[in-house]
Amino acid sequence: MNNFPRHDADELKTRLPEYLQAIGHPPQLGANGSRLTAICPLHQDSKPSFTAKLDGAAWLWFCHPCGTGGSVIELHALRTGRSAKGEFRTIVAEIAALIGAVPTMKPPAHRAPIQKQPKPSKAIPADELERMAAPWRTRLNADATLREAFAREINLTPDTLRKLTTPSLDALGIVPAGFTLTKQDGGTCTLTMPRLAYIGDGGYKIRDPFGTGKPRFWRVGELRRPWRSHRLTRSAPFISDVHLVESESTAAALIEAGYEDPFNAGTCVVATSGANGFDVTWKPLFAGRAVHFWPDNDPAGQHFFEDTAAILHGTAKRICWHQLNYQNLTA
Repeated sequence: MNNFPRHDADELKTRLPEYLQAIGHPPQLGANGSRLTAICPLHQDSKPSFTAKLDGAAWLWFCHPCGTGGSVIELHALRTGRSAKGEFRTIVAEIAALIGAVPTMKPPAHRAPIQKQPKPSKAIPADELERMAAPWRTRLNADATLREAFAREINLTPDTLRKLTTPSLDALGIVPAGFTLTKQDGGTCTLTMPRLAYIGDGGYKIRDPFGTGKPRFWRVGELRRPWRSHRLTRSAPFISDVHLVESESTAAALIEAGYEDPFNAGTCVVATSGANGFDVTWKPLFAGRAVHFWPDNDPAGQHFFEDTAAILHGTAKRICWHQLNYQNLTA
C-alpha cells in the first residue's frame, strides 16, 4: 500500500474530480472542462466554495473560506488531519485506493518478486447469493409472527429487524426449515426449524442452525467486506463516523440503541463477523473516517481492538474505543 512512486502521485493529481466524487462531493465541471466547483469537504458549506482549475494536466484547488489550497494530496491530508510531506506515501496510497487506481511500481531489479499463489475464494457469487437470499428477506418482512419470535430471541424489537431487512446483501433474512447446509467435511445437515440469517456480500451466517439453543453459528461462503459496509462504498452521503463491532448481532443492538441515527447520514454501524474477521484489504473503506470500536469485554475483544486499530492507524482519521455495556446492548 505504501510503495507508490512519485510519478504515480503526479498521475493522481490529474484525478481530483474522481476523488471528490468518491468522498461524496461530486464536482460541477465548467463548459470547457478546465475548471470545477464543489461543496468544500473541509468545512460546513451551504454553497460551492471549493474551486479548482487545470494547471497543465494537474488539478489545483482553492477554497476561499478555508484560505488554503493545493493538489489532491494536500486535500486528502487536510481531510484526514495528517502532514502531506510526513505521511506522503500513505496519503498517496489512500487516494489511489479511494479512486481505484493501481500503482505502476515494479519490484527492485535486485530482488526477485515473491510469487504467491492466490487462495481460492470461498465467496458465493453475488447473483447466486441474491437468488438464494431474496426469499429469505421477503419472508422476514412478510411474517410478523416469526419476526417477533426472532426479535425476542436476540433481545431486539421487531422494528429493528424490519429495518435490517433491506434489499442489499447486508441484511437479515429467515432460512426456512428443510434447508440443507453443506458441512466442511462434505456432508450435509438439514434445518429442523426456521433460523435467522445474516446475509453479507459473499456469504451468510445462520444463527443457531440446529435449534439447540446454544449461541452457535454456521458460516457459509466468505465475506468480501464487513457486514453493512455497503454505505461506505457509496459516493454520497459521505460517512464520517463508523462504529465497528465484532458480530452482526452486536451491530443490530447498536443500531437499535441509536448509534446509526437515520437522521444523521454521516454515521454507519458495521461488523467484522468475528474477533479475527478483519481483512487488511478492507483498510481503504475506512480512510478519512473516525472509527469507533466497540469490542467485547473479553481477551478476544481486546485483541480485536488492538490488532484492527493497528491496521487502521494512519488510515482512519481518528480511532476511538468505547466500553460495550451488555446490560444495554444484548448481542
